[in-house]
Amino acid sequence: IGDRPDLGGGENVPMPILAARRQVVDLMCEQVECADIVILNKADLVSSTELQLLTEAVARLNPHAAVLATQFGQVDPASVLSGGMVGGSVASLDIEREQWRLVQLSIGGGE
Repeated sequence: IGDRPDLGGGENVPMPILAARRQVVDLMCEQVECADIVILNKADLVSSTELQLLTEAVARLNPHAAVLATQFGQVDPASVLSGGMVGGSVASLDIEREQWRLVQLSIGGGE
């Protein structure tokens, strides 16, 4: 981190600012460590080598998480609702039921 000013390091950074930046880095690491799914958005803006390195870094922080590389935030809802679990899911996607629920909410009805 000392060599990466964008991650809170660098020379001549006052201690309070360095501590605040470090908290952000710690928070990001904790989020990856606790996630079922990690979405790597804007994958089209990095090289395949950089994307592979990032995927490996995420896998080291959390070997159980599903890692999805995306562009423009486009993610298959079923892959997210499955919770990243292999062979099972935390939730299931019922598009017709969800669409009905949204229509009911928009017209003032309930379920």
